[in-house]
Amino acid sequence: MASYSELNSKYFIDNKAFNCPFCGLRNTTYTILAILKYDLNKNKSAKVIFVRCNRCGKVSIHFASCDIQTSWGKDALGVIKGFSGSSVWINTLNNIDFLNSKNDDSEFDIDIDSKIYHSIPSSSFTMDERIPRNLRDLFDEAQECKKANLKTGASACLRKLVYTLLSDQLNKKHKKTKQSIKDLGYEHYSDCIKALKEYHPNLSVFIAPLEGITGITSDQVHEDSWAEISSQDLGICLEAMRDLLNQIYVQPAILKERENKIREMSKKASTKKKSTDK
Repeated sequence: MASYSELNSKYFIDNKAFNCPFCGLRNTTYTILAILKYDLNKNKSAKVIFVRCNRCGKVSIHFASCDIQTSWGKDALGVIKGFSGSSVWINTLNNIDFLNSKNDDSEFDIDIDSKIYHSIPSSSFTMDERIPRNLRDLFDEAQECKKANLKTGASACLRKLVYTLLSDQLNKKHKKTKQSIKDLGYEHYSDCIKALKEYHPNLSVFIAPLEGITGITSDQVHEDSWAEISSQDLGICLEAMRDLLNQIYVQPAILKERENKIREMSKKASTKKKSTDK
């Protein structure tokens, strides 16, 4: 069973609920408005799925592999002008649905997001806005490249993301602003990672997967300049980076907000007590 944080990072939780990229509501219901089957090339097809949030009414678009299973009633089949010859299903009675990967009687268990290689809006909505925008954008681009199996693009975005994070955090460590990593006194990537661990000693478990990031993409771009990267390795680095960004930028802010809330509540309680004592 997926953890709470894993579910929050997805578009689709199951065939009934998803995390809306527009209104930001988690675990809300949705309606599949239409599905278009189209040809990627002579031998491969795909699907475009139009999904409406039942809370805010906004529509998102999802490009998925053709093997994602959907069902529709007899009243759902329709024709869209301009798509003659293509398979198009239009929802007329809310009867288009994602199918279970096992059977209709068992609990829904398909990972819908694993079948989707691109969405509009992108998955950046899954990251808290307290994380700097440039880091969120790089993470989003790396994740989208990985979904499309563009491993070189994903690794390059991930490497840039790591160096951007290092620049931000090492500047803070030295109480500087916008200094280059080299000007801060770091010549090697390993030294930067070591310094980041020293700056965040409780986050080593999230930093460790990033230690080999220079092996993911070389400074010299030429044939055989880096070894083949597995999607699994990219996935591990991205998950570690997501948690690291959350721990650095989000959790301290949440804790600060809670501390201020408790102080405010205590102050009000103290004022009320003094008023009562009078």
